Amino acid sequence: MSEALQQIISSKRMPVLFIGSGLSKRYLSAFPSWEQLLDQLREKIGVSKAAYSARQQQIKSQQPGITPGKLHQKMASYLRDRLLACIEQGTIDPLSLFTKEECRQCEDAGIEYFKLLVTKQLGTYTFNESKSDELALLRKIGEKVSMIYTTNYDSFLEKEVFPKFQVYASQNKYYFRTSNGFGELFKIHGCVNTPNSIIICEEDYQRFESSLKLVSSKLLNSLLDFPILFLGYSLEDENIKSILLDFMDSFDNSIIQEIKKYILLIVYEAGQEDLVEGEKVFTNEGTGKSITLTTIKTDNFQALYRYIDNLTPAASVYELRKYKTMLAELVADSSKGRKKIYVQDIEEAGASGLALYIGRQEFIEEVQKSVYIYSKEDVIQMALEGRVFDYNSFASVWYETKSISCTEYTPVFLIRNKLTIPYENCSEKFRKNYESRVNFFQTCPVKDFQGSIETIREKYRRQRCEKKDIKRVCQNICSDLFNALTSGKVSDEVGLDFLKQMLQDSADVLQQSPYKRVLCLIWYRQYEQKKAQRTG
Repeated sequence: MSEALQQIISSKRMPVLFIGSGLSKRYLSAFPSWEQLLDQLREKIGVSKAAYSARQQQIKSQQPGITPGKLHQKMASYLRDRLLACIEQGTIDPLSLFTKEECRQCEDAGIEYFKLLVTKQLGTYTFNESKSDELALLRKIGEKVSMIYTTNYDSFLEKEVFPKFQVYASQNKYYFRTSNGFGELFKIHGCVNTPNSIIICEEDYQRFESSLKLVSSKLLNSLLDFPILFLGYSLEDENIKSILLDFMDSFDNSIIQEIKKYILLIVYEAGQEDLVEGEKVFTNEGTGKSITLTTIKTDNFQALYRYIDNLTPAASVYELRKYKTMLAELVADSSKGRKKIYVQDIEEAGASGLALYIGRQEFIEEVQKSVYIYSKEDVIQMALEGRVFDYNSFASVWYETKSISCTEYTPVFLIRNKLTIPYENCSEKFRKNYESRVNFFQTCPVKDFQGSIETIREKYRRQRCEKKDIKRVCQNICSDLFNALTSGKVSDEVGLDFLKQMLQDSADVLQQSPYKRVLCLIWYRQYEQKKAQRTG
């Protein structure tokens, strides 16, 4: 039995996992180490082994004692420079390494050739079938882990192990207000899905190290609430050293001694079936501060995962993330003047007397009053973003109180599809709006559209760059999108994604009738036409 792990289980605090490339190597076949990755890139670029070795020897002679990590950073910079020079001189045709679309991204969108090449090396993988049972256990503990930090570029963790976690793929995304501390995966060295975010060259690490205190700060905040387990790193890994040394530079010894109780380094040792506890001392030679951490050496990761699975949190990490997100949205909306929080006798209640209820509005006292606060634009946006709301109350009350005319474009088809009350119990204005819009789309003439979604996107980008009035942009773009949808040139899913992008660019589109018309068309096609096909 591992005393250190047992202490974590007894605390009933969900751990944070800090995951390195060793875990990807364990579960993926032929997954490269950093050194192997650079060698693969060397071959792709056409640098000979002799030239590569000569540059390594030159660096080592200039910097005796350079660490393997620092050497790899410099060699990555060397390969990047060689690749760019060869492309510039014409000795490498980019099409020999990349597709036409990838070349266009590099030329027009500023994607770095070298980092794109890295993503191509790591973008695909196959599983190590001998570890399938162990991997299933790792997936299972997803509900017992609060957060994950990783220095891995590959997408194995978010796609195969923790698919429900919210992914933050670069440092500038870690501190968004939407980050709530549960069910989140932070890729602190970037991700293959966003090539330019990858930290691999010497200059990348210099920029990263200058902002490392931000990562350490977030980790420290995690330690106040959760233990941290390092997985997939060696004891000499420079990523661990950098973070721990930064801890020691930032806090006095009493805090350091408190922190160390909640950090475990899980180290792979081939063939070791037991969980062997030990210690590792990390010392800052400049300040003399040190921290002694508990290590567990093992090859029996199933036993490790079973320990974590013994945790019994009151709610799953996904539920906690959902609750915190919901509360944050409620507070934010209320602070903007949209009343969504109703408090009763809070002045008379102590902390032990408080409780929170979140549920369907029809089960809350005087629910009808609560739907009054939503504007027409609020309801359209909620429907567009896929947010769940009380469809019954909106159909029976909201359309009437807002005096929605029969010719307005609203989420009427979505709401009708979600109703759990009889259609006859809906308000007259809801039913008139529904019947009018059904008739409109049934009799709407189909106009051919010569083009594709890319045609529409390019036109939209051009008009945005020309800073045309949003009303005119919506008139032009949404008219094209409407015709493209009805003539089958664009799918509903693609059209909906485009409309969401327009809303992100400007909230004013919700005021424009052409925008609401094409959105209403998509809901009509998704719900009414499919319903007719099922019953026809």
